[in-house]
Amino acid sequence: MTILQKVFLLFAGMYLLAKLVTFFALYLVTLRVEKKALAYKRKREKIIRKRWLKNREKYRKQYEAYERHKRLMDADNGGRTS
Repeated sequence: MTILQKVFLLFAGMYLLAKLVTFFALYLVTLRVEKKALAYKRKREKIIRKRWLKNREKYRKQYEAYERHKRLMDADNGGRTS
């Protein structure tokens, strides 16, 4: 093997090693970002669920008030609907 072939082999090996290290670092960064994103998603879903339950309760009360009002109006009209 000539000296140029050895130098080329050394640089090719260093290039592949640098590429491997870069991809491994990117993989670790991706895992960390995914973990943060999932934690943020769980937090956001918890807030949305809490807000949804609150709105559901609020609208349930309004619907019951509407039904009560409707029954009173029907009682005043003698059961007639027009």
